[in-house]
Amino acid sequence: MTKLYFDQPAGVWQEALVLGNGRIGAAVYGGVEREQLSLNEDTLWSGYPAATQKQMRAGALEQIRALARAGAYQEATELAQAAFAASEDTQMYVPFGNLYIDFLQPRPGTEAREVQDYRRCLDLETAEAEISYQSGNSRIVRTCLISQPQQLLIYHIQSTEPLQLRIWAGGGYLTSVCAQGEALHAFGRCPGRNPFFKGDVGTKRAVPVFAAEPEQMGMAYEGVGKVICPSGCIRADGDGLQIKEATEVTLCFAIRSSFAGFDRHPVLEGAEPSRRLQHDLAGMQLGYARLRESHRAEYQRYFQRVSLCLPQDVSPRRDVKQRLLFVAQGGEDRGLCALLFHYGRYLLIAASRPGTQAANLQGIWNQEMVAPWFSDYTININTQMNYWMTGVCHLWEMEEPLAVLCRQMLDDGKKTARAYF
Repeated sequence: MTKLYFDQPAGVWQEALVLGNGRIGAAVYGGVEREQLSLNEDTLWSGYPAATQKQMRAGALEQIRALARAGAYQEATELAQAAFAASEDTQMYVPFGNLYIDFLQPRPGTEAREVQDYRRCLDLETAEAEISYQSGNSRIVRTCLISQPQQLLIYHIQSTEPLQLRIWAGGGYLTSVCAQGEALHAFGRCPGRNPFFKGDVGTKRAVPVFAAEPEQMGMAYEGVGKVICPSGCIRADGDGLQIKEATEVTLCFAIRSSFAGFDRHPVLEGAEPSRRLQHDLAGMQLGYARLRESHRAEYQRYFQRVSLCLPQDVSPRRDVKQRLLFVAQGGEDRGLCALLFHYGRYLLIAASRPGTQAANLQGIWNQEMVAPWFSDYTININTQMNYWMTGVCHLWEMEEPLAVLCRQMLDDGKKTARAYF
């Protein structure tokens, strides 16, 4: 079995189901009254191109090497830190923000309906998240996927009784959100270069710093959501979309940034997101069934290259949390080992595709305004670990973004080597 099952919605981001097409990532919570999708796009980094190499003082490198050879590692470390004290930190990978779907009561003031038979599932074979449950007399099935061929996040909702929904966005580095006609528009901007914050840095009281000068601004980005709704009605509602009396809803959400290349300023030389968004959203005309079919065909070209089957000691439909607790208490679940193997392959395919950015420290998924280690490329081991499976699992195409990144760093690498070594 290649499905992860859960009996409850995600309580925190780490419990959400992650999806990705290499460029766009989402963590799907599966809430009943409110769905939350924490979104990412692989070019959303702080900063802009700049020369940051600093000269070490004469003789410092020789002193550090001599201390290390003598076994004085603490002294060597302290001297190295002092020598690099003026160096600038890396840039940080930042979140797009959150997309929300509120499931409203049919009539204001009525009590929430009782929910039964809740299941949340991530299907590794199809790269789709599914949430299903009974709400009163209504059976609701929600499916989310991120299409690589059409470059769209697609969220499909089907209900046996009419639903009332509100779709909106917030969080991350979004600067404004508005609804116009039948479209939801969300605009954001990544921070410039360090310092990113002022005030109590490292606390919730810290305030992001955004320069007013274009040459010091970070990446601009935009997301647009549109809805296919065969029945019911859609209308703009300030910063959200209201959908009423619908039994089937398909939300398509596209994300683009002003990224135009690693060596081009995202503002002064940046791309225009709106034109690419229009191209992405044109794929909606295919309809949900064909969007889903093309997504599966593209994804399964990679996932179906390898198979691993181990004996099922427990039901594969059991909640993954319970399976983990069972093993932690001494139980045997060899099927869980196979599931972990397939999940690793799935994460690589979801985080790194030909033409995308290389998988960073957290793959493609990050909800933090300032992620641990900036979610950067930590090349003492973490970057390598992301790509361990490319050869043994016949996923050599997934290496391309990392190879391209290494090639792009060569010229600056030469300058760094001259400056320090």
